[in-house]
Amino acid sequence: MRKINRKSVFFRRVVTIVLFAAGARLYAVPPDVLQNGIALHNTAESAADGRAEQSMAVLKPYIDSSAAARAYYGSAMTKTAAYYKSSNPIKSLGLLKKGTAFIDEAVKKQPDDSSLRILRLVNGIQISRSSPVKRYQVIKNDVGWFMEDGHIAALNKADKTTVSLYAGYYYVQANDIDTAVELFQDAVTNGSGTPDGAEAAAMLRKYE
Repeated sequence: MRKINRKSVFFRRVVTIVLFAAGARLYAVPPDVLQNGIALHNTAESAADGRAEQSMAVLKPYIDSSAAARAYYGSAMTKTAAYYKSSNPIKSLGLLKKGTAFIDEAVKKQPDDSSLRILRLVNGIQISRSSPVKRYQVIKNDVGWFMEDGHIAALNKADKTTVSLYAGYYYVQANDIDTAVELFQDAVTNGSGTPDGAEAAAMLRKYE
């Protein structure tokens, strides 16, 4: 029987682990790449500017190693869905379902990441208001995470404004106008001079 060199086996295992770790680092998304992908996502407005597709191309290599890359990749995909809303409704619906699945998977991986929750909340409200895909059960979960679990207190003013505004939209849909008005007021207080604050002020004028 051949004698096993245990030191050699141990060494090979260690090398394998080190190489695996190095590979994981190799595919981790560089901060500047992630920021570029997010910036392209945030400024995408139409099919003509091509930024949603550019965002997807930048983020795609990292969607398996980065929850943030996966979430923004999915959200960019839902933006492209809007471009086919009239010309190809079936393709549009398919992109919406695939994109929201990517976002949900990212939040499942990192459920305590407030930035991913904010992205899903905003994306969910926008999709539910403009498409056949209704995300209100998912939105309810995120609103509860921020409001009932108290995570909104840890946010900066800009993020508090966004969460309050979009949670307010959820409560309008739920026909709880009193709670919606309170949240819009919070958004105005925290977001003075910001687009989300101005949007909340317009909602206050509508419902007060």
